Amino acid sequence: LKVVTVAEAREPDVAERLRTVIRALRDADHPNLERVYDVALLPDESPFVVAEWLPQVTLDRVLGGRRRLPTETTLEIFLRIARGCAALHERGVVHGDVRPNHVLVEMAGEEPQDVRVVKVTDAGVPGVLNMGPMGGAAGQVAYMAPECLTGQARSPASDVYAPVSGTVTAVNG
Repeated sequence: LKVVTVAEAREPDVAERLRTVIRALRDADHPNLERVYDVALLPDESPFVVAEWLPQVTLDRVLGGRRRLPTETTLEIFLRIARGCAALHERGVVHGDVRPNHVLVEMAGEEPQDVRVVKVTDAGVPGVLNMGPMGGAAGQVAYMAPECLTGQARSPASDVYAPVSGTVTAVNG
């Protein structure tokens, strides 16, 4: 269960937009997307999302405190993130905040063939909440498309920008 604790999430129109996103993703069975099952409200009107439990660690934990991954491994992870985002976009959902702590990974080693699982999580929630400065995406500036910084509408291009800029940062240090 993922409880959305942002105060704005208790507004009826926000809760309905969240329901719409979850309905769009409910039947998504993609190897690079976290499965979501339902959304409901707590007694205080805070929404919560029922999603699959995933034992993997976030990509930021994999990258943190470790020497750089080989370029081929970084590209394998990037391609799987892109596939997950493409699956979202096919369903009319923009993630809104693609960054390493919204990607779960499982790796047996540091080679491309060692990348076992890559899943994009929390899809659509940041966009629904219109979080961040001036209505832009919440998160790290290194992963934010320019339109998210200025509060303009997000599009699939916003999600593409995020992993590309972040991957370049990770590869180049």
